Amino acid sequence: MIHYLDTSLLVAALTRKVRTRAVQCRLAEQESGSRAIIYRVVTELSAALSVKLPSKQLTALQRADALSPFDGSACAATTGGISWSKK
Repeated sequence: MIHYLDTSLLVAALTRKVRTRAVQCRLAEQESGSRAIIYRVVTELSAALSVKLPSKQLTALQRADALSPFDGSACAATTGGISWSKK
């Protein structure tokens, strides 16, 4: 079974938030390849991370690092066991 992940879950998994460790542990417990996102979530993730720049919750480098697995260089990629596609 494939579980589609919400943008807020990705933000928590890829940045330092109160629930980051818990989210990362939960994702690690799941079967590899059982999690997916749709391409539009990458746009939402980018916007969510950009909002954190002015308040210095995130640096530009940290934002770039979090987005790097989703650089669009391939139609399908996997990061941290999360697969995504440009569908």
